[in-house]
Parts: sequence; structure tokens; C-alpha cells
Amino acid sequence: MEEVHKSSSSALLSLNAEADPSTKPAKVRLTCMLATSVFASVIGSSFQFGFQTGVLNNPQQLLQDEYQYAFAKDRNGTEAKLTDEQVTLYWSLTVSLYAVGGMIAGFTGSYFATTLGRKKMMLLNNIVLMIGVALMVMARYIRLFELIITGRLILGIHSGFSTVVAPLYLNEISPVNLRGGVGTLHQLGVTLGILISQILGLQQIFGNVKYYHLLFGTPAVAGLLQLLTLPMCPESPSWLYITKLKVEESRKALCTLWGKADVEHQLSLYAAEVNAQKNRPKVTFGMMFRLRHLRNPLIIAVVMQLSQQWSGIIAVLNYSTSIFKSVGLAETSAQYSTIGTTGAIVSMTILGVLFVDQVGRKPLHLGGLSGCLITMVLLTIALFIQVSADWAKYMSIVALVLFIISFAIGPGSIPWFITAELFDQASRPYAISLATLVNWTANFSCALLFPLMQEGIGNYVFIPFIVLLILFVLFTFFKVPETKNKSTEEIVSLFKKGKTDNEDVSPL
Repeated sequence: MEEVHKSSSSALLSLNAEADPSTKPAKVRLTCMLATSVFASVIGSSFQFGFQTGVLNNPQQLLQDEYQYAFAKDRNGTEAKLTDEQVTLYWSLTVSLYAVGGMIAGFTGSYFATTLGRKKMMLLNNIVLMIGVALMVMARYIRLFELIITGRLILGIHSGFSTVVAPLYLNEISPVNLRGGVGTLHQLGVTLGILISQILGLQQIFGNVKYYHLLFGTPAVAGLLQLLTLPMCPESPSWLYITKLKVEESRKALCTLWGKADVEHQLSLYAAEVNAQKNRPKVTFGMMFRLRHLRNPLIIAVVMQLSQQWSGIIAVLNYSTSIFKSVGLAETSAQYSTIGTTGAIVSMTILGVLFVDQVGRKPLHLGGLSGCLITMVLLTIALFIQVSADWAKYMSIVALVLFIISFAIGPGSIPWFITAELFDQASRPYAISLATLVNWTANFSCALLFPLMQEGIGNYVFIPFIVLLILFVLFTFFKVPETKNKSTEEIVSLFKKGKTDNEDVSPL
């Protein structure tokens, strides 16, 4: 039976390869199953990443008090408390180990995504989620802050896997004409997760001593939704065809996702990619750096990930509450204003979903970075003159909101899914893992260094980001290709023009 299956698959590969993959695909409409598959991926992976990113913001002081007083008292049976230095150390571990978990999972995620498949990896990742959530909730009752620290590490691993597999799956289930909009939904899920965590973290809801365990338990609900919806969704058709050579299963998955539209053309593209890979060595992490046709798009993917995290978004968001306080808003009002800025990111990301396949990736990313650059210059000027001019405080708020809108237009969403577009099936998981590792590392470095920069250089704190934004704008203008309405084969060929086969496989 196995020989029959192999011969059948080989025949289909040959048959599909005879189709002309260079013809333009017909437009595919959004089907119910495609929408369900996108929802399952976004709610269980993208949303979770965003929620865990923002969940500690509002209850930070509450948890630090718990570390210092209640947890220590219950453990020692005395009125003794932790010192301020100990609390700072343990809180630093709580924040930083989440990023460490993300970096570890981001680097190893390609192996699991390739071996297990995209769908199965997302399902199994819920085990990691539930363990992390359970530890965070149990800390409320067992009174061990080490459970929160360990839980954050495990949830970082879950988020790292999510940031690898969600963009992969969304890219591979999407038709070319919807790929940008569907890919942007990953960032929409992230921003919605941050927004919901900020709302639920308010003191009036779950951000209090009595209910903060419910805040930490909320991700279990989203995980359950994925477990209920994802099993009915198909596996990635390209993974089934190109990685596993399961041609009929790939055809069935495409028909389920897209209806009958353009399925045979897509199968011909898969077949062409399989045939192109026959005479090439198996892709490894090392080859991503040695081969020009892989290294060049990898550099683009890495720089775009850096442009997201080093745009200054973390610095601006960290500064936002103090900026709102500077115009006389109370603590609670400043928190509501910060939630409002996150809502602005969500709104602009929705616009990105609607327009990315019409306007294109490069114009949106370039426009977003340029907007970030201009508004950060205005914000820096406002910080210098607000001591002598009260109106400058309001100028800083306007600059803050415009920066966030600019970020959401381009750098917030496009780096995640364009990485998947730049590579073929064999190299895509490795590229996304490396790009994800860079993203998490850049995030960690900003979170670690910005407080030191803020203390050390004061009102000059945004100038390093201004310099970086200038470099990112120039790089995007000269080096980033437009991938709108292009198939994987067309995009990959952009990096191979003018090169012989020997050059393609020779180390540099």
C-alpha cells in the first residue's frame, strides 16, 4: 500500500507540475472555513501573546506588594517582609524570564512546526499555556511568588511558539489576494490581547488583591476556544504537500479552505516548489546565512523585526502614563488614557487589515516608519520646552497618539507576515524562527535598557530611536521589495535573478 501511495503521489506531482505556475491566480473569496481557521489561530496564539505582553502593566504595584508583604508573611509565619532590593530582583525575574522563554521557543519553534505540522503544534502548545496559567493562578492560594516567576517563564515559551506558528499558518492557508489582510490579523490579535489585559487589569475589575488570579486565568478561556475550533480546521496545505508529499490531503485542505476556486493552480505552485527542491541540499540554519538567495531576504526580515521593536514603541508606551500625568491627569485617568492609546493601535491595525492588500506592504511600512520618525522628533521637542511652555504638554500628547497610529499602520503588523512571504516552504520555518528570536531579543533589550537610558540621559532618551528610525526608513526604501499579489515562487525568484544554480548552492 505504501508503494501505491508513493507512486500515486509522484504521478500527481508530475501532473501538477505540468500546469503553468506563472499564470496569475484567480481571486479567492473569504470562506466560512477560512475565517474559522484564522479565528482559531488568532484567538489561541496571537491574542495570547498580546495578553501576556500587557497583563502585568496595571497590577504591577499590587504584585510587588504581594511579594513584599503577604507572600513573605505567609511563608515565614512572621511579620517579616522582603526588602525593597529583594522585591526589585524578583520582579525583574518575573518580567525578564518571560522574554527568555520567548527567545528559547522562538529559536526552536521551526523544528516543531516542521516536524509536527502547524495545526498540531498550536494544539499541543495549549498544554504549555495551561501549565503556565495554572502556576500563576495557584500562586494566589499557595502564596509562593516563585510560582508566578516560573509561570511567566512557561508562558514566555508558549508565546514564543505562538509567534512562530501563527504567522506560518496564516500565511500558508491564505490565497494570494487575501494574504496581507489575513497576515495582519496576527498583529490585530496581539493588540486586542494587550487591550483586553489592560482593561481587565484595572483595579475596578480584576486588578485587585481579591481577583487578580482571575486576570491570570483569563488566557485559559482563549485557549479553550482554540481547542474547540481548531480541530475542525484543516492543516496547512503547503506543509501537507511540500513537506509531507500528501497531495490528496493537501487538495482536500485547499478545497475546505477556499472552496473550489483556484485549487489546481495552487497545487501546481506546490508541485513546482517540490520539483525545484529536488536537486538542492536540505535547508539548515547555517545555509540561511551562507547562501545569498536566503541570506538577503533574511537580512530584510531581521531588519524589519528590529524596526518594529527599536522604533521606540516600548519607550513611548512606557512613557505614556507619565506624559498623561504631566497635564494633570490623576493616576486612574492616566491609566484610562493609556488604554485609549492601545485602542487607537487596535483601530489602526483594523484599517491595515482592510488596506494592506490594496496599498501594499512597502508603502505602509515606509509610511508608518516615517510617521514614527516625525512624531518622535515632535515628542522630543515637546519634552524640552514643556518646562517653560504648558502648551507643549498637550503637544506631547498629540505626538504620542500620532506616533502610535503611525506604528500601527506599518511597523506593528507588517514585519510579522512579510517574513513568511519572503521564503519558500523549506526555508520559511527557519527564517521565522530566526526573525522571532531577533524580535524577542530586541524587545528584551529595549525593556532592559530604556529605564537606564531614561535615568541617564533624561529628555534625550528618544534621540537614539530617532537615529534608528532614519536608518530603518532608508533601508525600507532601498532594500525591501513589494510582495503584494505575488506568489511564493515570484517572491523567491526576486532574490535569485542573475545567479546560476552553482552560485545558489555555493557557500559565500
